Amino acid sequence: MSAILALVLVLVTMTIGDIVSTKTKAFVPSVFVAGVAIYILITHMGTMMNVKELMSQWKTVVISIAGIAGIILFLMTIGVLILGRETAIVGTPPLTGGIVAALLMQQAAKATGNENLAIVAILIYVVQGFVGYPITSVLLKKEGKRLLEGFRKGEKVSVQTTRTSESDAKKLLP
Repeated sequence: MSAILALVLVLVTMTIGDIVSTKTKAFVPSVFVAGVAIYILITHMGTMMNVKELMSQWKTVVISIAGIAGIILFLMTIGVLILGRETAIVGTPPLTGGIVAALLMQQAAKATGNENLAIVAILIYVVQGFVGYPITSVLLKKEGKRLLEGFRKGEKVSVQTTRTSESDAKKLLP
């Protein structure tokens, strides 16, 4: 998908959200339409994963799994000692799985009747964003400057891209 097509799809989604919001006099906000579209997009991205590309990026997969395992190990040992078992259990999925895991933990905590733990699940997800996004921004800016400096010096910058043609990809249904 080209960048122009992606931009058009985002703008069409935003337009649909604004039209729905205007027609319903903001009873259905445009953010709701965007939220629903995000879930469809995430599902679609999952169906586009290429197993060959995933295998060629094995180092990234191993680092990701090691990071998740480290978070789980830390929270289930030290976190249990400091915060308590229930809080550590509710806090682990939002740190490792994102918003969907946070919402699931919030619902599970509410189902057990513990509103405080339901709030903790969402709070951990939000605080992670407040801490993580600035760090990510700084590190990406630093890497971008490093790559740009190397490019200006004439160093060869290699970017690995893996594309699989339609004929190479195995299809679920023939």
